[in-house]
Amino acid sequence: MGQGWSQMWNKSYEGTSVNWKISEMRGGALLDAGTFPNGEYYILVKAVAYNGASTEWVYGSFEIDNTPSASVSSLGLVEGAFDISGSASFKEHAGGPEGTVSAGYGPQGQGWSQMWNKSYEGTSVNWKISEMRGGALLDAGAFPNGEYYSLVKAVAYNGASTDWIYGSFEIDNTPTVGVSSPGQVEEAFDISGTALFKEHVGGLEGTVLVGYGPKGQAWSQMWSKSYEGKSVNWTLSEMRGGALLNAGAFAEGEYDILVKAVAYNGASTGWVYGSFTVSRVNQAKSLGSSNGSCQAALAGNPINFSIGNKYQKERDLDLEGPGLPLGFSRFYNSRSTLTSSVGYGWTASFSEYLTFVTGKVILHQADGAEVHFISDGQGKYISETDKVLLIEPVVGGGYSLKEPDGEVWSFDGSGKLFRITDRNSNTKTLTYTSGRLASVEDNFGRRLEFAYRPDGKLATLTTPIGPFGYNYDGQGNLVILTKPDQTTKTYLYEDPNDVHNLTGILNEKGIRSLTVQYDTQDRGILSQGAGGTKSVSIVYDNNYVRHVTDSLGRTTTFKLYVEKGIARVKEVSGEGCGSCLGSVGERYEFNDRLYVTQAIDGLGVVTTYTYDERGNVLTMKEAVGTPEERTTAYTYHPTLDLVTSITRASVANPWQSTTTTFVYDERENILSRTESGFNGSGAITRTTSYSYNEHGQLTQMDGPRTDLSDVITLEYYPNTPDQGFNRGRLKKITDPLGSETHLGEYNAFGRPETGTDQNNVVTTYTYDPMGRLKTRSVNGFTATFSYDEVGGIVLSHYPDGREFAYDYTNSGWLEKVIGLPGSINYIYDTEGNRAREEIRDDQGTVVRYTLFEYDGKNRLHKTIYPDSNYEERSYDLKGNLTAILDQKGQGTSYAYDRLSRLISVIQPGSVITGYGYDNLDNLIRVTDAENHPTTYTYDDLGRLLSTLSPDTNLTAYTYDAAGNLLSKTDANGITASYTYDGLNRLTRISYPDSSQD
Repeated sequence: MGQGWSQMWNKSYEGTSVNWKISEMRGGALLDAGTFPNGEYYILVKAVAYNGASTEWVYGSFEIDNTPSASVSSLGLVEGAFDISGSASFKEHAGGPEGTVSAGYGPQGQGWSQMWNKSYEGTSVNWKISEMRGGALLDAGAFPNGEYYSLVKAVAYNGASTDWIYGSFEIDNTPTVGVSSPGQVEEAFDISGTALFKEHVGGLEGTVLVGYGPKGQAWSQMWSKSYEGKSVNWTLSEMRGGALLNAGAFAEGEYDILVKAVAYNGASTGWVYGSFTVSRVNQAKSLGSSNGSCQAALAGNPINFSIGNKYQKERDLDLEGPGLPLGFSRFYNSRSTLTSSVGYGWTASFSEYLTFVTGKVILHQADGAEVHFISDGQGKYISETDKVLLIEPVVGGGYSLKEPDGEVWSFDGSGKLFRITDRNSNTKTLTYTSGRLASVEDNFGRRLEFAYRPDGKLATLTTPIGPFGYNYDGQGNLVILTKPDQTTKTYLYEDPNDVHNLTGILNEKGIRSLTVQYDTQDRGILSQGAGGTKSVSIVYDNNYVRHVTDSLGRTTTFKLYVEKGIARVKEVSGEGCGSCLGSVGERYEFNDRLYVTQAIDGLGVVTTYTYDERGNVLTMKEAVGTPEERTTAYTYHPTLDLVTSITRASVANPWQSTTTTFVYDERENILSRTESGFNGSGAITRTTSYSYNEHGQLTQMDGPRTDLSDVITLEYYPNTPDQGFNRGRLKKITDPLGSETHLGEYNAFGRPETGTDQNNVVTTYTYDPMGRLKTRSVNGFTATFSYDEVGGIVLSHYPDGREFAYDYTNSGWLEKVIGLPGSINYIYDTEGNRAREEIRDDQGTVVRYTLFEYDGKNRLHKTIYPDSNYEERSYDLKGNLTAILDQKGQGTSYAYDRLSRLISVIQPGSVITGYGYDNLDNLIRVTDAENHPTTYTYDDLGRLLSTLSPDTNLTAYTYDAAGNLLSKTDANGITASYTYDGLNRLTRISYPDSSQD
């Protein structure tokens, strides 16, 4: 418009009226607006007659606007392969492509990074950068993290174009990474974890870096590995060419694990931390009985599976008091390298001694274990773990160790044990000849004498009941024990890898009662009784995990916790093992002295404990965090490990307590026990008092009654040599009514051979050479008993003519009882559970039998009868019976509260009985199937005060100080009164109407 014409066409027409078109003038070709630049155009036309006459130029107009439109999709956060796309609209270009789309991207705030374009035919276009790139998608894994813009422009064929149109997308390829903390590690171990990367289409997704170092210090070493894949399970061993870490190369302590994941584009996590602890089990500390801890790592007969130590305790002699017990035990430890007077790997009673290292004293116990004591900085030494014990220097030389039971062990300056004294000054004195223990004698004249072979091995132990003999093989192993009755026990050492490993025991019958196997690392891996019974096999997993399988193939897994070289069971899982300590699902937490601070049972119920500085329990909180939560508190003597009070919440007076208090004399004997609390009327107490002689023997017990004398007195034979075996023994008991019981003619075992009761009836006893009752005679009537070599009773005959014979399996389980008439026979599974019980007649024909099956903890699961009907029992993880299915297929279920108290029984037909309890476990409510409650109230001494029921209404009760029922008043106000003698025997019942007495 405003310019000269661009092109001109003409055409001649016949006719006076013409409709003309430029397309006719152009041979039928239309004009193509797509080729026109945008703008306004004029049309000019002139008509010229045949004679030359013409019009002026006549004008028209048209407009061209081929400006396209375009859009781009904003993608948000992208990962992996992605595309940028959008749409464009063009005006038609009849002669070819309508236009071109140019697209690219760039980091926000910067120039574009790359640009592509493509020409399109068509007026409506859906474009993609991948089309412009020959089909190649963009790879987010190759982009640096950040925000990006996308830009697009559409250019029409005629050159008309859009402005740049913007979209956006975001790249965040930051990975995530995690590490599994191995906890306490042993032997070969690995560090592992997971990482999540964003996809990198072009290759590796990223790299994981892993290192470790002592806690709070710089890392020691670092490894890395690049991975393909978005989800990675990484292990340090892969980065180390398959090599595991070796805990043995680490110093004991806590270690940090640090791990980082770096994506291909350089985006990374921060350092993520884990941890592991190197805590080695101290072999010397772990020998022996593990101090009897209920969390000790013991299984089977037993094997300590923390170190693989086979431990065996043999009690050769056990003589009862007076004074200190006098006995002799031997202890075997397969992991011990000690050669003692009783053989390689064996130790024995009275072999305790002390050794000294800088700042530490080590107690070598008779069972082979070491207990380490550290200096308190004031000249004394305190035990590192378990109960707080003190070793103190003694004026004049030597050391003393006081045990929790009050015994004082005295050692000379070289650490040799020479005397044991109890809290009442009873003693056992050790004498030595040429450095060897020669004798042990107590203050009642009982004596043990030790005789040795030329090589220093114990040959004979002479005791009050006779001699014990000991024989050894050429390797120094103890192989035969000969008892005073001339029976023998044989010990076998058959391991080809270690000639000192105890592999079996033949009992006094010659039956192999124990078999033990070891692996090539000298660890016990199998323990079983006669014929494979009570078998346990052990698999040693790393990181203090052990798998124990019993004789029925049930496997239990134990997770150990190690502190100061001692292992304890921390967690128990699996099927259950009848020959193992601990129950499935149990978990424990410990303090640094290995006291349990928290115990969680298999049902998730929590019990917590607190302790004083001497290791005494201060509080025990049960069912923590539940409605049944309750606390028991303890106090102790200021200098002695003796409980002085036990306190729990009162059940009779809210916000008050019930307490049991104990008073002791200067020798730690209990003088009185007082229970105090409340009943419905006020405070109540009852006290029992005790008196002792100079040897700590009980001489008087004064009961709680005040209405009459309820004193029991005890008299002992003098502690003089002329009394023989009677020396210091109980002579007479006088009851509150003055009646006397006399005992006398004691034998070397400390058992009386005569006794005269309150009615002057004399009973005499005889015993076999091992102290087992042989005859019992009363008024000329005698019962006799016979035993086999291992002490099982095989025959009993009674004065009325009844006689029973007993047979046993090789495992010592009662197999048959033969009497009149017929017999009872028992068959066992390999765990020692009775699997079949038979009743046979005189001809040996089975007339009745019952079968039994058991669960993983050897609890009765099923009882099967001859008609194939059965009863089935189920239990929860605490051993509570939860269901019984009877022979008719009808079930009864049982539910318990968090303190394992029965709270409901659901019988067939939905018959429900409910139960409720007070804080002291007294049953206070029973609700029957018709929802009728019967309630009970108690005082703090556990005595029933009242019963309120729909049937009998209110009944009230009163008691004397000893807990005897004094009165019972029914709902009609009728009171029955009760009278008792000094022995608390009922002597009279009185009613308001004397005719009812």
